[in-house]
Amino acid sequence: MKKNLFYTFIIFLGIMLFPFSIKAAPVGLNFSVAPSEEQYTAKGYFDFQTQANQVTNLTVNLTNTSSKKITVHIEKLNALTDSNGNITYVSKKAVKDSKLLDQTRLAKKYLKGPNQVILAAKESKKVTFTYHAPKNIHDGQVVGGLNFYENSGNSSDNYSSSDKSFKITNRVTRMIAIVANYQPLQAKLTVGKAFLTSDSANPLINIKMKNTVAQMGHDLRFSYTLKNNDGKTLYHQKFTAAKTGTPFAPVSSWVQQINWPLKTYREGTYHLTLHVKTASPAQSVTKNYTLKVKNKDVSAFQKASGTKNVAKTNWGLIIAVIVLAILVIALIITNIRMYQKNRKS
Repeated sequence: MKKNLFYTFIIFLGIMLFPFSIKAAPVGLNFSVAPSEEQYTAKGYFDFQTQANQVTNLTVNLTNTSSKKITVHIEKLNALTDSNGNITYVSKKAVKDSKLLDQTRLAKKYLKGPNQVILAAKESKKVTFTYHAPKNIHDGQVVGGLNFYENSGNSSDNYSSSDKSFKITNRVTRMIAIVANYQPLQAKLTVGKAFLTSDSANPLINIKMKNTVAQMGHDLRFSYTLKNNDGKTLYHQKFTAAKTGTPFAPVSSWVQQINWPLKTYREGTYHLTLHVKTASPAQSVTKNYTLKVKNKDVSAFQKASGTKNVAKTNWGLIIAVIVLAILVIALIITNIRMYQKNRKS
């Protein structure tokens, strides 16, 4: 009888924890790609001087490292600045909280070349793209990239399950940056307003920032102090170590995010002193902010983080659990009766 009860419990546990199975396939690149010209191979990306109306060839060595035929897709990308103050490469003109201030600096429209390349097993090809410098840009930089990937709706690069409505598509990519240099300028960082967002598991302090010049800036670093309304220091963050060569995009605006540094998120008035430094060129900016956490902000955080029971009741799941529990109890009772009957006989 003990064995029957044990097996019953295992069956019940399996039903509850594993309603469907996921088959995972190994994910990796089936190809290699790198700039073919010697002047670019050391850096691993294209960094070149240009001028108005000039066309520059950008050639890569693309190699199929697998034993099957593959199709490599290529996206042309623009460069924006993400919420950590680093360059991010996207196919869109803008993303949430980040955009270019000068739309003529969108690199994607100046990049020409194939959208896909078919490679036989172990085949290598030289593939040439071109950058067409527009007639109306004479200084600064245009920054973008080429994104290479292999992806198929039914390839082994996807996770799938027995439930056809459930699929996770994985796309492993290799990105090569492109920096078109005109007459050099100097980046100029401006630091704007601050605001809080509370509807996430971690509240965020958001700082509006801009690089108003069409030249990359480098090594963006922060130091800040958070005080309560009585002037008591609640948290102090020293400058982090310099990030070697990490740039933010030319002529771009973004929202820099800082995690709420305190263990609790309470209603009240807080004072933030923010120090910002950059290199190449060296800049230093200090800003003071007043941040007000309202009762509705605390409620939004509690809802998003699950620290307060604000979720709607899932009656479907509750009923399913009750039905399964009844079935398990019925099975246990049946086993007990069979055991008692066997003992009497």
